[in-house]
Amino acid sequence: RWVVAGPLLKDPVLAVRMTVVAWLLTVPSGQLQPAQRQAMEQGIDEYLQMQATNADRADARVNSALVWQYRGDAERAERELQAALRLDPSFTPARINLADLYRVLDREADGERVLREGLAAFPADASLHYALGLGLIRTRHVSDAVSALRRASELAPEVPRYAYVYA
Repeated sequence: RWVVAGPLLKDPVLAVRMTVVAWLLTVPSGQLQPAQRQAMEQGIDEYLQMQATNADRADARVNSALVWQYRGDAERAERELQAALRLDPSFTPARINLADLYRVLDREADGERVLREGLAAFPADASLHYALGLGLIRTRHVSDAVSALRRASELAPEVPRYAYVYA
C-alpha cells in the first residue's frame, strides 16, 4: 500500500491527502521506514485538524476515533465515538465502532449494551443486528446470535455477507 499511496501524502489536493491517510491507517507503523513514518504522522496530524474543523458532525468524530485507536489511545477513541453518538444517535458506524473498540478492550458487555441501545431505537438497522450477532457468537450466546444474524439477513437480503454468516 505504501508504495502506491505513500507519495500521495504530498499531493497538492487536500482531499487526496486525506483519503490516503485514511487508507494507510491500517499499515502498521512498524513496517514503515523512519521517513515514511514521519510523512504518515504529518498526514495524520493534518487529517485530525481537518476532522476537528468538522467536529460538529458524527462522521468526523468517528474518523478521529479511528486515528486515535490506530495510535493506541483507546480512551480518546472512546470519547470521540461517544461524542459522535451524542451528536447523532442514529449514526450506526459510531455505534458499531464503539462496540468494536469495547471488544478490543475486552469489554464485550459494554459493546453489547451499545448495540442493544441502538436496536431499541432503530430496530430495522440490519448492520446493528449483524454486529450484535457477531458479539453474541464471541460470548458464546449462540441461540441469540443466530436470531440476530437471521434478522440482519432478513432486513438486508442484498448484503450477501449477512446471509453467509447467518448460514
